[in-house]
Amino acid sequence: ISNVDDERGLATALSVGSSKISVDYNSISSSIDFEVTPEILA
Repeated sequence: ISNVDDERGLATALSVGSSKISVDYNSISSSIDFEVTPEILA
């Protein structure tokens, strides 16, 4: 997953839950937490 133009990735949820994506590149590291909640139908 990237925020660079023309190189953006996609994270796709398969079910409700949470996950953490972590990356280390050279001396740079970062992570992000994702939480997928149930759809609310009105």
